[in-house]
Amino acid sequence: MLLAALMLTFPNLYALGKSNSLYYVLPYKDFGFQSRLVVGSVVRLFTDYITEKSIFIIMAVTTLFFILAVSLMAGRIIRAAVRRGDIEAEVLAVLFIACPVSVQYLFTSNNMGRLDLYLILITALILYCIRHNKAKWAVPALCSFAMIVSFNFIFLYMPVIAVIMIREYILVSGSRSSRILLALSGLAVVLFFAFFKIFPPASAFSNLEELKAYLAGITDVRGEEFLIYNDMCRPLADTYTRGADTTFSWFFELLGKYGSFSLFTAGPAAAFFISFWLSAFKNATNGKQRLFYLFCLLAPAGGLPMFLALDWDRWIPTLFISQIILVLYLVAVNDAGTADTLRRFRDFSGRHALFVLLCVIYLSSSIFFDRYLIYKPVILKHINKFFDFY
Repeated sequence: MLLAALMLTFPNLYALGKSNSLYYVLPYKDFGFQSRLVVGSVVRLFTDYITEKSIFIIMAVTTLFFILAVSLMAGRIIRAAVRRGDIEAEVLAVLFIACPVSVQYLFTSNNMGRLDLYLILITALILYCIRHNKAKWAVPALCSFAMIVSFNFIFLYMPVIAVIMIREYILVSGSRSSRILLALSGLAVVLFFAFFKIFPPASAFSNLEELKAYLAGITDVRGEEFLIYNDMCRPLADTYTRGADTTFSWFFELLGKYGSFSLFTAGPAAAFFISFWLSAFKNATNGKQRLFYLFCLLAPAGGLPMFLALDWDRWIPTLFISQIILVLYLVAVNDAGTADTLRRFRDFSGRHALFVLLCVIYLSSSIFFDRYLIYKPVILKHINKFFDFY
């Protein structure tokens, strides 16, 4: 099903987001130790010049591998749950595939090849390590590596990992070593974020024209160089303090148009997750469980700072993906409260089968609509004010 979604939205070479492509050619040797340079540095180990077509092939192969990995992981979790008798876990597969703000956003022209794809895979690896006695000591290092891949990890998936670590290392285990692992992981993520965004290395490019000349010598990708200049060559404070009275004029327009549209198309999924955690909270047997389910419900709040940046077509899907990850993890570890809540949902589905079917059809139908058509006009209207280079 994910492959079918890819085929329906797969962009051609010339529709790719240029800034996404440019990150595949940027190495550490020219930009210093900054976030989002891992992939580009690996690519540049093999060539000094890479064409847009080659980047497109790398993105396509990586996306296919991502679909395979996600399908295998989710399928294994759901099959294990079904063998335990939790047949209601199958509804998660339906929700995961049908939800219009799930991983399918990575298959569109504006987000094809995003580093978010790598962060999801690293997050899955971290969750695997958390419960293993020996592998858990790699968690702080993996969190640090995720920040090096992209500093957005702190808002995208660290809130989910933090909630799960609180469950495993405080509510379940409570050992001193577990608390140390939790503290080290959180501290590493915060310190890397501060380093990358507040104390970045001095840029080798003093203006946009110098950067364009440099890029012309290593790739034939043209366009959106100003985005790379803003991200890699200017301090964070410049973007968010220069012309503060107009910098965020786009926020409320995006909230009113794109935010409302996303809520309208994904409303049933949002209602499911909210009711899911509230039901688990209500039926929890002790205070620790209630606290944990409350954290699950509030986990998306950890990603709200993302919305101070423009890429709402990435941030909104991430909120839903994080919720899917939480539920799948709890199914995988056979959490009693989660299994009980899924049974209640199965009973509800049995009583209201037509309503549930209509919700699934409603969710999945939006895949045929390019939500970027709502997002793009607002961005084009305000982007010059946001970056304000000149």
